[in-house]
Amino acid sequence: MALLRRAAPSGKKSRINMDPENVRRGLGQLVLTIVELSRQLLERQAIRRVEAGGLTDGETERLGCAF
Repeated sequence: MALLRRAAPSGKKSRINMDPENVRRGLGQLVLTIVELSRQLLERQAIRRVEAGGLTDGETERLGCAF
């Protein structure tokens, strides 16, 4: 997936390929990456809270179902 075009022989600068399909695909990948990172962080936080014993049995059960 080439996002940059080669410079023209006359020495003009490269331009970013703003093809709408490439932009949509890249934005979709970015959103999915952020969502997955958030999920992992929340899961790690939940594990720390469970291990620290700061949750009730009901809260622990709900976290288990959520993840």
